[in-house]
Amino acid sequence: MTLRKGGRLPQNSGPFADIDIFGLGSHYCLGAPLARLEGQIAILALISRLPNLSLIVPVEALRWRRGLVLRGLEKLPVRSG
Repeated sequence: MTLRKGGRLPQNSGPFADIDIFGLGSHYCLGAPLARLEGQIAILALISRLPNLSLIVPVEALRWRRGLVLRGLEKLPVRSG
């Protein structure tokens, strides 16, 4: 998941639109649409409750966990305010 363009989500796509985390073809997860919707709702709720949320490190300093099953950041250092 990426937040682009100055920390704003693209208006015509959800935050998971460019990531293929739910498989392809016959291995596609049937719960993928619900999981994408839940993720989008959670992120938008967080942003609306904490509108001044910002990274406290450069994007280049973020480190991703290595693994085939679960992709995510090791840490997400942010500041609200």
